[in-house]
Amino acid sequence: MKKFLIIVGLPLAFTILFGLIYSQNVVQEIPLTICDEDQSSTSRTLIQMYADSERFKFVSQVETQEQMQEEIFSGRAKAALVIPKNFAREIKLGHGSEILIVVDSTNNMFGNVALSAAQEINRSFSLGVAQKLLEGANLLPDAALATAYPIKMGVRVLGNPTAGYSPFMLSGLLLNGLQIGLLITSVTFLTDELQRRRGFTKIFYVRFILRRLITFWLFGIIGYVV
Repeated sequence: MKKFLIIVGLPLAFTILFGLIYSQNVVQEIPLTICDEDQSSTSRTLIQMYADSERFKFVSQVETQEQMQEEIFSGRAKAALVIPKNFAREIKLGHGSEILIVVDSTNNMFGNVALSAAQEINRSFSLGVAQKLLEGANLLPDAALATAYPIKMGVRVLGNPTAGYSPFMLSGLLLNGLQIGLLITSVTFLTDELQRRRGFTKIFYVRFILRRLITFWLFGIIGYVV
């Protein structure tokens, strides 16, 4: 009974634990710190777009990049947005500007989601800025939008439309837990069996293989098929 509980209970507990962790099915509220060296209305608009995103959770605003790095290294933030000086001025002059996204990829899951969300926000922000600049050149809003963003991209995600983790992770974790349970159980079971036996005969080996090893092998095959 004890060994059966290990084989069945361990993978189930393993799966339930991770299922609770990924119950939201997406990574949200990644702690974000912001270093705004420009302090302009344009930079504040960009910051507000990050604050409005469900992917990020605004936790602090720092004055220097050194303080930003401290927020990352301490674990208080998993991502950072750095807006340089003269950000708004360079955009208005038509020179363009560049922001910096810093992510802590100690956990790849947070890093990948943060980068993907940041790219989406920055694309929307750039499009809005370009449209306003073109409207300032006496183009109508629709014409300005078509000029700033001439190619639109559609996205279709097959198999995992929500880009969630549960659909593909939990089944793998269940099998992984089953394998761990089989290894733990088989090692202890076979060790106990061998310690009880002092003399080994051919009959013992045959029974040992048929009754013990094949049983664990069948459990493994069933788990693999499932």
